Amino acid sequence: MKILITGATSGLGYNLACALSKKGHLVYVGSKTEDEKRNVEKKANQDKVILFPIKFNLLHQEDYQQIDTLDLDVLFLQAGIGEGGNLATIDLTKMRENYEVNVFSNLACLQTFLRLCEEKHKKGKAFVTSSLLAHFPFPYLGSYGSSKASLSYCMETLQLELSLQKREFSVTLVEPGAFHTGFNQVMLDNQERNQKLVTAFDKKVNRIEKLLFVCMESFSFSSYVDLLVGEIEKVHPKKRVQMPFRQAIWVKLYQLFSCF
Repeated sequence: MKILITGATSGLGYNLACALSKKGHLVYVGSKTEDEKRNVEKKANQDKVILFPIKFNLLHQEDYQQIDTLDLDVLFLQAGIGEGGNLATIDLTKMRENYEVNVFSNLACLQTFLRLCEEKHKKGKAFVTSSLLAHFPFPYLGSYGSSKASLSYCMETLQLELSLQKREFSVTLVEPGAFHTGFNQVMLDNQERNQKLVTAFDKKVNRIEKLLFVCMESFSFSSYVDLLVGEIEKVHPKKRVQMPFRQAIWVKLYQLFSCF
């Protein structure tokens, strides 16, 4: 299959791209900049894996034309940003950036792929990455979490719409938890910079959350990657994938007991 993974220059996306390539798939790796593209090329050569890095910025709709020229079978939307901060004092331009990338740009890219598959009478598959954080409030990460909650709701609704229209196009909602990729640390580091006012209490919460993520993050990507490779290769993938399993269980318990 021909597969494009956006935001796959490192972490979960890069490991997934490598695993798919080793299974014989043609994998394009979307990079936001030319520098990132060159870094992926270098990294893939070092890892002795065949990947095809391309410049693909979700905020540049002219890049979406590549979806047509590459004649994709699968679009895996992994790209996203995380801007944290206290919702009472966060700079709203940072919150808008979260929504612009995590919601609107991902949806615009997906719409392009869906339309092209329809025009070509092709059965397409899309995987859209949200987050387990979409399902429970987390202090000072409300900007990021709410954008992911919006994305999850949009994808669940789209799944229903496609089913009602009997369209042969599958959308899988991917909701990873906390993995040690460096993404969470960046998000925690920018909390204070994104706030118009920073108090001593804000600093204390930030220190506690950094320690919490150290304890909570999963350092192994293998189960996540193996599960997704299996779903991508299926004719009819699951509608939702949540990993790591123990974090997904914690979220379900939170949802259950928060009702009381």
